[in-house]
Amino acid sequence: MKRLLLLLTLGATCASAETLLVSDFSGFTAGYYTEALDGPWSEATALSGATDFTIGDFGSGTPSGAAGNGFIQELASGPQDWSGYVTLSLTGFASLTNGTDQLFFRAEDINGVASLVAAFDLSLFADGATTVSVSLDFTGLDATQIAYWGFVVNDFDAAPEFGFTFDHLELSTAPIPEPATTVALAGAGVLLAGFAARRFRRRA
Repeated sequence: MKRLLLLLTLGATCASAETLLVSDFSGFTAGYYTEALDGPWSEATALSGATDFTIGDFGSGTPSGAAGNGFIQELASGPQDWSGYVTLSLTGFASLTNGTDQLFFRAEDINGVASLVAAFDLSLFADGATTVSVSLDFTGLDATQIAYWGFVVNDFDAAPEFGFTFDHLELSTAPIPEPATTVALAGAGVLLAGFAARRFRRRA
């Protein structure tokens, strides 16, 4: 019985998590692009669609994965309190020609202090539209007053081609489940299904 209560508690915790949509990238236009020595990402290498935003090669130069390239966006509603959020989920897909390994999420507080607070392994997005969740680390920032956000690449060793389509970006108060927790939640579902089946048979 105690085990069942634990499993139900875990399930309830996940179900009650709060989320905050950062962007669905519909008709998205970056506030500004950061600069790198080999030439920054710019409107020439960006394509905004009805439901997504892409950095790629559109005949105006191949976007580089060298250190410093990226885009920054101001929160339209003003500074927001992100201190309670611990997970960032990105939905998108890497282009077939993408050669960049990692994509970093950048946050900046109202005092102008900026930091790379999360990192995405782009190989996880290589097989089409995928949602990947990573943990956030706001160390050094005033997470109660976040004013800007964006994505940058930080490849100091080379300048590989970068290509990625952004579709959805969301914060969550729910931590990424540990493997044991994931197994426990799956077990809770099996147990609940079993109880429901037994009740159905008894009524029959």
